[in-house]
Amino acid sequence: ELEDYTERFLRGGLKVSAASYVRAEQTRTAIWLAFDEFLSRYDLLLTPTLATAAFPIGEPPTSIDGVEARGNAWTPFTMMCNLTGQPAATVPCGWTSEGLPVGLHVISRAFREKLIFQAARAFEQAHPWADRWPADAEPWN
Repeated sequence: ELEDYTERFLRGGLKVSAASYVRAEQTRTAIWLAFDEFLSRYDLLLTPTLATAAFPIGEPPTSIDGVEARGNAWTPFTMMCNLTGQPAATVPCGWTSEGLPVGLHVISRAFREKLIFQAARAFEQAHPWADRWPADAEPWN
């Protein structure tokens, strides 16, 4: 069973014409080229994984830092990588004052996956987290 949001998203795709799809792919390619050029200046780009703390499934925030949050406004960093196909990894990096996990998003250019995994591993080794769990969660094996 799909979440309502996912089902609406998929059904919306059925209404897209071939011409619109081709234009969207051309736009996506232009965005990829611009993002790749930006990333060419850096080995890694580090961002928060999300623009907000974790929230219950299906209940995204309606505002972030007092600004109205529409659609996927809580995913600006991961959305760019999903759109362009840039490789990235997320590593737990801390906790909110409410005890919710916060993620570090490690991004690089295409075909730099090894560097991303090395950076993620180094961060995990410097900041172990595997034995920590949110207050209302239970470890699973």
